[in-house]
Amino acid sequence: MKNLLLFLIVSLPILTNAQYDPAARTLLDKVSKNTKSWKTVKIEFNALITTAEPKTEENHKGTLWQKQDKYKLVLMESETYCNGKHKWVYMPEVEEVNLYNVDKSKSESLLDNPQQIFTIYTKGFKYQLIGEISEAGKTLTEVELVPENRNVEYFKIKVLIDKANNRIEQIKYFSKDGSRITVSVIKYTIDQAYPDDFFTFDINKHKDVILIDMTE
Repeated sequence: MKNLLLFLIVSLPILTNAQYDPAARTLLDKVSKNTKSWKTVKIEFNALITTAEPKTEENHKGTLWQKQDKYKLVLMESETYCNGKHKWVYMPEVEEVNLYNVDKSKSESLLDNPQQIFTIYTKGFKYQLIGEISEAGKTLTEVELVPENRNVEYFKIKVLIDKANNRIEQIKYFSKDGSRITVSVIKYTIDQAYPDDFFTFDINKHKDVILIDMTE
């Protein structure tokens, strides 16, 4: 299930009316400009995962902290730390941590690289403005993204944006195997101070944890 969550997660046809909608691009650019102005951000969110066969539904709360090219992600009983050069995936239940090099040239799934949430549309997607919906007392604008590469595991992504503050409120992934991942933002906390070592896993503070070095 963790692998299902990591990126972006029945075979259905890709929508034929997908296009490079300038209105959608304008709104997405505003979101990107707004988020890039933040020195740091903490995002508390809920991830709803549904599968078609077998039919299942899971809810997971998570938290993402981001500072420039650094981030920390707590989700599904694991903690991911990234200082921009290395990434640690810590699994407390089994007392193991995997260490990886960060390959910035490699395309990773969204929860492998959560920073993509604000810029995912800039390369490899067609995008279209769908309309407005009301949710939780807010008027949100829906934008649909369709990958140009039909060989990827998902066939579309829907993003709900609050135009009042140019923030993403929800992002939903539609997988070809019938699974759906809906990430809904609970709360944004902007520009709090986090030291750089907050984004590094300190093995010296976890004497019982086994380090598996995948950098070699």
